[in-house]
Amino acid sequence: MLIASAALTLGGTTFGSGIVTPNTGILLNSAQLLFSSSPTSSSANIAAPGRRPLLPTSPIFFETAQQKCGHRFLAASSGGIRGMMDISQAS
Repeated sequence: MLIASAALTLGGTTFGSGIVTPNTGILLNSAQLLFSSSPTSSSANIAAPGRRPLLPTSPIFFETAQQKCGHRFLAASSGGIRGMMDISQAS
């Protein structure tokens, strides 16, 4: 059995980058804003070639411990301060 989850974000702004692809209508994200712009901050989130910004997403997978064929539940949150709380209230 394959189960997939996606935690999507628009990068911390209301409408992402504000750019919509002409043929699909997909709104592009602004994930570059998630990099730290402070040179004195931790180097873990500094923009550099080939790096991805740290993003607090919260994928969650639940299954019953007794049976392999038992109930399964999958959820995801785009994270942030309330990400885990959002997941716990939804489940």
